[in-house]
Amino acid sequence: MNEKRGGTFKELDESKEIWACWHAGTNTENFTKDQRKKIKRLILRNPNNVELATHAEMWGWDNLNDVVSDIKHTSRTFKKTAEVKWFNGSFPSITIGNPNTNNAWARVEVFFYSESAKWQNYLVYYRDNKEAYNTIKNSFDNMWNSKFISVPEATEGV
Repeated sequence: MNEKRGGTFKELDESKEIWACWHAGTNTENFTKDQRKKIKRLILRNPNNVELATHAEMWGWDNLNDVVSDIKHTSRTFKKTAEVKWFNGSFPSITIGNPNTNNAWARVEVFFYSESAKWQNYLVYYRDNKEAYNTIKNSFDNMWNSKFISVPEATEGV
């Protein structure tokens, strides 16, 4: 979270629409109902993907079953108000606010495999750096339309 600018919760409050690409969506339990309603596109890791176990261990998640459960729970929660897709592969966490507007912003959370700096956040505003913002948004769009994406079905516990 970027505390100097108010952090993710303030950014969610001030946005009309959110697109997100998150590993499991675990922290969405802390969102208000109004914040959750703003999320219109959500990409999560595919809980059935074999790579998930390796990534869970690398990130320091203690229990793979908890991660899978979080992904499915987040999928069920947001499927009522957003398009939800699962991605088969690695990605950074991306949150995009007010896409396709001049007030757009993007937050990228990147994992570094070191004890001192595991997760770093980078925040880009469209008005300040159109090229960087568009690179992040285009990456999200490419994932959204990728052949490595699937829509969770009710038969998968969602």
